[in-house]
Amino acid sequence: MKDALSVHVAPQASLLATEHGRQHLVTVTRRIAQGTRLMLKAYERTLLDQFVRGNLTLDEVITRLEAREPE
Repeated sequence: MKDALSVHVAPQASLLATEHGRQHLVTVTRRIAQGTRLMLKAYERTLLDQFVRGNLTLDEVITRLEAREPE
């Protein structure tokens, strides 16, 4: 019997494997944040664009965001 967590994580992991999947995740994220105080700033958009192209991992994006001083 499969672990319940693995059933839910596997589809998300496959989205991260392709540029199309990463673009889909970023598009959803941008739509959710649109019009809220969570709207993405230019630096955040740049990092996510690099993530979509496969130049950064999600962990690298998070590390860079955490290292940056709050604006």
